[in-house]
Amino acid sequence: MPGNAAMAGDSFLQPPGTAALAAPALAALRLLEASGHEAWVVGGAARDLLRGRQPKDWDIATSAAPEQMRAAFAGLRVLDIGLRHGTLTVIIQGCPIETSVYRRASDATAGGDGGATIADDLAARDFTLNAIAFHPERGFLDVAGGRADLAAGLIRAVGDPAARFQEDALRVLRALRFAAVFAYRLEPETAAAMRRLGPNLSRVAPERIYRELVLLLCGREAAEILRRWPDVVGVFLPEMLPMVGFNQYNPHHIFDVYEHTLRALEVTPPEPAPRLAIFFHDIGKPASFTRDAAGIGHFYGHAALSADIAFRVQKRMSAPRVLREKVCDLIHWHDATISCSRKAVRRWLARLGPEMFRLLLQIKRADNLAHHPNSVRTGEFDKLAQLADEILAKEPSLFAGGGSGRRGRRNRRSNGAHQRRQHVSQQRHHAGGPQDANADGGSAPGSL
Repeated sequence: MPGNAAMAGDSFLQPPGTAALAAPALAALRLLEASGHEAWVVGGAARDLLRGRQPKDWDIATSAAPEQMRAAFAGLRVLDIGLRHGTLTVIIQGCPIETSVYRRASDATAGGDGGATIADDLAARDFTLNAIAFHPERGFLDVAGGRADLAAGLIRAVGDPAARFQEDALRVLRALRFAAVFAYRLEPETAAAMRRLGPNLSRVAPERIYRELVLLLCGREAAEILRRWPDVVGVFLPEMLPMVGFNQYNPHHIFDVYEHTLRALEVTPPEPAPRLAIFFHDIGKPASFTRDAAGIGHFYGHAALSADIAFRVQKRMSAPRVLREKVCDLIHWHDATISCSRKAVRRWLARLGPEMFRLLLQIKRADNLAHHPNSVRTGEFDKLAQLADEILAKEPSLFAGGGSGRRGRRNRRSNGAHQRRQHVSQQRHHAGGPQDANADGGSAPGSL
């Protein structure tokens, strides 16, 4: 065996063979081994292989130092991303393979000099389900009980939970992300350390937070995790906290603003744009809240205010521009009136384009499903979708490349500050006035 052998007593599991590895990952392993170094597939790729899933991303841990990796990958494109942490990314057949030198918990850059082993590297990882390595001939290597925790659906920190979270506070959010994506439970000691050390997330770079937040929001148990951990999420997203427990005082709502948001999230397709949009869609409600003479709550201008808050939050987190704009456009229009008529749908298709129009209907449907049962009108959204399909079938070229919400972005940028000021005036003038169709300060879907 080339390089550093695993420690005696480590747990090896039955190998699935080379067929389990994508050709680029196998090629990277072979190139490193041909140069006299040890190499294993690690992290999420090894975890997915153990779960019988095909990995989407490939990570390799090796005994080779970065300059030795570069020599082994001679003739291939190599990126220096993560070089200061002992990591290079090699591109093989168009597939990026992130390759890192073995690390110890005490020194993130140790290894490559014969001092660190694969066992050291696994013991330095965040959670047991990620502390697994795979080699096509040697099989799986499990030094922390990851296999048992995977079988039990448990997220457990490797070793001392507090030490792991103090090494990198982002691991607190990663744990929540894994719980949301895999629908796993958090091991009690791990969860307790997360509560205690969650405030350290304020020190994490916003762009790192954003990546984990998006993955969490797209998880199948995202709503339940957010329901249980608003205090931790609020560390890096304080704009969200006023929603928690905020009574809407409205006959169309039976949930507070935060619970309404989570109920809507549960019925939103698990893709970044719609999940982000629904998560932020009512974040401006607490700041736009008024009550009329009858005690009914209203949220005049909350859609524009929510879009503005979402824009600022995502900009702070360095969100990709295209995704950020799409999310904010959906929020901006989520409370708009769309009449169930061919003329109205055609006008909206021209304004937004087919893709954005369909996404908007998803947002409006999810939002409506989280209202009081007596206010649910999903049939109207079915009709709007049917009308859109009929129009696009008859005029497929008319809307090709059109729309995309540019008008919404222009309106938000030019009118956002004005609308934020205006809702203060509306607090004075709308109280006791005629009730809106949905009592949120917007219009009900399906009516002109």
